[in-house]
Amino acid sequence: MTVQAVDKVEKKARKAHEFSADQIELIKRLVARGATDDELKLFLYQAARSGLDPLARQIYFQKRRNRKTGEESFTVLTAIDGYRLIADRTGLYAGNDDPVFDNEAHPRKASVTVYKLIGGIRCPFTATARWDQYYPGDFQGFMWNKMPHLMLGKCAEALALRKAFPAELSGVYVKEELDQAAKESDLVGDDAKAPLPAPAPAPVRAAPTPRADSATGAAEAAAVAVTTRGKSVSIYDDNDPLMQ
Repeated sequence: MTVQAVDKVEKKARKAHEFSADQIELIKRLVARGATDDELKLFLYQAARSGLDPLARQIYFQKRRNRKTGEESFTVLTAIDGYRLIADRTGLYAGNDDPVFDNEAHPRKASVTVYKLIGGIRCPFTATARWDQYYPGDFQGFMWNKMPHLMLGKCAEALALRKAFPAELSGVYVKEELDQAAKESDLVGDDAKAPLPAPAPAPVRAAPTPRADSATGAAEAAAVAVTTRGKSVSIYDDNDPLMQ
């Protein structure tokens, strides 16, 4: 595909994602929550440039606040399928190889090769992602621990695609690449996690069934065990002759 043909495809994608005033307001409320006017404009520009639809959740906005400095910044994110779609629309994307891992049991490094047609020649672009640079930690890393090959492979493929198609993919990142940002920053706006609910109070234990065949059983019937927040309190009947 010629350069002119590629430009035509990009212009067509941008035109298809020209938003009305109502759509922009909807995007600001539901997709780019917490965005300033300038951040919203830049987000919409990236959406139009990439040809991805924010209302279809093909591309989305994430804003974070650094815990140390208090500075806020935002990132434009997509899924790995969005990256592939952008590359495919150029007409120059010629597929990729499966990730290659240094250790199949416990991967610490993944490499992916993406192919791009340059002058009719299928050229390779290889990139490597390392576990210690992307793993978000145990607290945020449930999916990383459950499917380490998939998560690390996505990061490596995103790096390779961005290396092969820098003009089309600069400024947009795959979500898995930014998971490690949770180590140093918190989400801002409606995407921020709500505080954890307070633990439920300890259950109230039922009083034991008294034994009615003895004097001791009568005393037990007069004493009621009440459990409140882990503390046991005995309440006696002052009119019980056995208590006098």
